[in-house]
Amino acid sequence: MYAVDPNLQLPVTYQWNIAIERALGANQRVSATYVGAHGHRLIREDSIVKFPNGSPTIFATQNGDWSNYSALQMQFQRRMAHGLQALASYTPAKSTDTNSTETCLCTPIDRLGQIKPAAELGPSDFDVRNSFAAPVSYQPPAPPGHLSQAGNRETSRGTSSVHIQSIRPILHSADAFPLSERASLYARAEYFNVFNHPMFSYPNNFLGLPFSNTTFGIVTTTLNTILGGLNPLYQVGAPRSAQFTLKLMF
Repeated sequence: MYAVDPNLQLPVTYQWNIAIERALGANQRVSATYVGAHGHRLIREDSIVKFPNGSPTIFATQNGDWSNYSALQMQFQRRMAHGLQALASYTPAKSTDTNSTETCLCTPIDRLGQIKPAAELGPSDFDVRNSFAAPVSYQPPAPPGHLSQAGNRETSRGTSSVHIQSIRPILHSADAFPLSERASLYARAEYFNVFNHPMFSYPNNFLGLPFSNTTFGIVTTTLNTILGGLNPLYQVGAPRSAQFTLKLMF
């Protein structure tokens, strides 16, 4: 059976930030940004069992959870000059909550009054404490006799991936692979996590009854499996992968 609090309210998230930026000459700058967020009245689901045989089980939905996030985003950027562009960023962060999902991952109780969300406050399932990235882009000069740019070579290094990419030409004409006056071949290659550096997710936190889970406390997955959203193969924390594109333009 499913039940919803008749006074259920819309969850609210408050966000704030403050930034300081300093120029270092005409083409370089450094910045530091503090980012904070607080989630209030978040949705949670608990199971209520009134009888020893476990039937019926009532799944109750109510406002009961909250979350907090804080991070310091530090960045150095060098704008395009002489074909070279660089960006280095480091973000120490912390995310805590009373529950990282709205679905019920709980032990059955016999009344809602037994729920103590504050006792469940801890690091979020998706908590990433340190993140570092340093992409470098180089744009070679356009070949003589062509209006387009030859394409960029971009190398991005960080805790999660190394990315080498051929960028679409800025101008509308053909790139370095012209086939004729009206046709050209566009080639693009993208590499993710070239060094296959692992980023692990949180340890298995399901103890089981009676303490039967042999993988409890052991990391068995990578970070991409819990982030959701886009294709997990190309997300942060995924194994090495690549994709290639060929496009005929005429």
